[in-house]
Amino acid sequence: MNQQAEPTTEATSVLVESVESTSSNAQKRREKLLAEKSIPLLVISFIIPTIVGMLVNAIYNVVDRFWIGKMSDSAAAMAGVGVTLPLTTIAFSFMVLVGIGSTALISLKLGERKKVDAEKVLGNCASLSFITGLVVMIVGLFATEPLLRLFGASDNTMPFARDYVYVLLFFNVINSVQFSMSSVMRGVGHPMWSVITQATGAIVNIILDPFFIFDAGIIHVFGFEINLPFGLGMGVKGAALATGIAQTISFAICLFYYLSKKSPVHLRRKFLSPSMPIAKRIFAIGMSSFALQCAASAVQAVSNFQLRSFGGDNALTAITIVNSVAMFCIMPLIGINQGIQPIIGFNYGARNFRRVRKTFFFAVVIASVMTITASVFIWLFPTHVVRFFSEDPTVAPIAVNALRWVLFVLPVLGYQIVSANYFQFVGKSFVALIMTLLRQIILLIPLYLVLPLFFGLDGIWFASPIADGVSVVITTVVISRELLLLTKKIHQEEGSVTPVAMDTV
Repeated sequence: MNQQAEPTTEATSVLVESVESTSSNAQKRREKLLAEKSIPLLVISFIIPTIVGMLVNAIYNVVDRFWIGKMSDSAAAMAGVGVTLPLTTIAFSFMVLVGIGSTALISLKLGERKKVDAEKVLGNCASLSFITGLVVMIVGLFATEPLLRLFGASDNTMPFARDYVYVLLFFNVINSVQFSMSSVMRGVGHPMWSVITQATGAIVNIILDPFFIFDAGIIHVFGFEINLPFGLGMGVKGAALATGIAQTISFAICLFYYLSKKSPVHLRRKFLSPSMPIAKRIFAIGMSSFALQCAASAVQAVSNFQLRSFGGDNALTAITIVNSVAMFCIMPLIGINQGIQPIIGFNYGARNFRRVRKTFFFAVVIASVMTITASVFIWLFPTHVVRFFSEDPTVAPIAVNALRWVLFVLPVLGYQIVSANYFQFVGKSFVALIMTLLRQIILLIPLYLVLPLFFGLDGIWFASPIADGVSVVITTVVISRELLLLTKKIHQEEGSVTPVAMDTV
């Protein structure tokens, strides 16, 4: 037996050395890329997949609202779906808690070359996302109606809100697991697999929505007649069901990815049992993102309550449309932040501060071009933008007015969002958290409560640009001080030592 074991051990040792050598070479190539490649080319190559991924996430919500806007009772249906946003955001916050925490911890373990520990985290990610998803589903199903009333549902919109959120909660376990596991794909170095997972689900959702929402027959879209050969006529419940099926398809792709060993970190049955020490680390890392999502839910709840009080269901429909447009404008900015994070983080750690500064400014330029372009389009064609979601004559004027005011400061939000997240990239997460909470909790909620007392419904629309404007001013002061310190570090490094790499553009 010992004679047979020796060759196996030797072969295993050679295999391990080969894998470690390959991993080491890949890591060296990545470090060389981050340290030496032209900043514009490097940034563009990193942000394209993340921008696509974020836009795909936006499509899930926007596609449902697009088709719901074509229903005969679209105004009440759209308002009902909008009322569910604080509740679905709470559910999403728990997905972020596990998914973001697990992704960061797995990346850390792989960086330390502790593959077994990374696989333990992956197993805990799967089990914790299942458990939290199940708990949220159960609690949500029992507390749905009281929560929807709290979030602004009226007798007219409650049936639509209830039908929509019940179905989404039913699929919450599957969605929680697939979100966390697809997030980990980015952490193990396969961002395109994450994009494929989400994009496939979005395409399925786009295809299924009209067949699940409408009966067979003619539907009118932008003046065109589309003949559906068959349809289930389930309304908003059908929209949610199409989303749930799409999420299940994404979940199936995640299973294929991990079970077929395409991931460098394998999903093993023995690591599925939750470990308290690992769970604590996952939750500790993900807590910041969890808190931000909870804060967003609180802001949405206050906004919905005030909108119903001062504008009724039509105002809720209008803000649902505006939020859909805003999502398409903001998601690419989040993608930019995700893309530049490893570039800034690596070069800041390597004390190559000039590349850090160039990456920051180049990202601000790209983000600003995006937001300015979107703003010009919205200012020139607000009616066309609103009509994409609803042609209801009682809703359109309110939505157009809301769109102009709520996104009034959009041109400078690209700069503001990249600047606020810069502090997280360089390890100053507390500053980044405070700057984000500044807008959502410290500014927006009081403005939502006070301004309508003086300006009525318009006061709610004014709250967002005022909060954004103040945030931009404060961000400018803080980031200017940080950039001055960065410039000082550049002079100190270049005056005392040879730079780590040539800083070519």
